[in-house]
Amino acid sequence: MTRDKVSDLLKIIAILTMLIDHIGAVFFPNLLIFRIVGRLSFPIFAYLLVLGYFRTSNLKRYIARLLIFGIVSQVPYTLLFGLRLNIYFTLIVGLYFIYYLDNMTSNIYDNRFLILLCTMPLTLVSDYGLYGVFTIVLFFYYLSEDVEFNRKHLIIFFTLTTLIYSIITGAYIQLFSILSLYIILNLKLKLSCKLRLNKYLAYSIYPIHLTIFYIFKVIA
Repeated sequence: MTRDKVSDLLKIIAILTMLIDHIGAVFFPNLLIFRIVGRLSFPIFAYLLVLGYFRTSNLKRYIARLLIFGIVSQVPYTLLFGLRLNIYFTLIVGLYFIYYLDNMTSNIYDNRFLILLCTMPLTLVSDYGLYGVFTIVLFFYYLSEDVEFNRKHLIIFFTLTTLIYSIITGAYIQLFSILSLYIILNLKLKLSCKLRLNKYLAYSIYPIHLTIFYIFKVIA
């Protein structure tokens, strides 16, 4: 299977596990299995974000696309989950962070560093916060050809990061996200069909499903 087909399949897995997670959070908060399955979603999205960074020919357009869908998603997200920024904003900060690491010069106090300082506070009020950004950084080092960071390092550091996050937040269910590495690192399924997922459709699913879930929650 080509890398593009693998990434499209990963997108489908990430979207489905996200939908299951949000179904559980909104409609079945007492059924833990929905939230356990949902823990697989974010690391896969983080991995796909880094793949997108290495593939994009226009980083500004990439960030702008994330920002637009993040703004569109914020109202239904707030109505469902409260006053914090949705996952798109975490992805934006993570994307800029790896851009800074990838282009860091001997003079770290340049304009890029100042922008990074201005954006980092967003992690204090966004979904997954610093844990989300650090997860993106780990995948960046794993996928970077200039850095010797193998599968073993990725598994060790992601496990430690997730454990620390779980202890600090008390959300030990997040430990199930470690299982997502098995999917990311071993997805080599042979499919006869052609898997192509339109990127705008993939982006749109987030605000659309949040809006639909909120409407059903109100009328139920």
